Amino acid sequence: MDLRQKGSWDEVWSGLIDPEAREQLKRSQFMARRKSAFEIMDFEIVSTDETGEAGSVVARMDTMMTILEPGGGRRRIPREMEDTQEWILRDGRWYIRLTS
Repeated sequence: MDLRQKGSWDEVWSGLIDPEAREQLKRSQFMARRKSAFEIMDFEIVSTDETGEAGSVVARMDTMMTILEPGGGRRRIPREMEDTQEWILRDGRWYIRLTS
């Protein structure tokens, strides 16, 4: 979550994304998806769950969403979001499992 908040997507890609997913998904596709319309201002890990070689992490995030105004221009609005990430254990190390 620290890396997401900082926008350090190269580090997320190389160190945290499931190696099997990296074989099937191009880095450029992953990076394009990260250009989201919100910035993470703060976050809190709400829960973690581990079952064998699978796990999940739920985080609550305070974000700033950028929205387009009807007459042009942009406005930023605060929004609280909850995000669930699926994780997988491979060779003794946890990685984010991309689901789509």
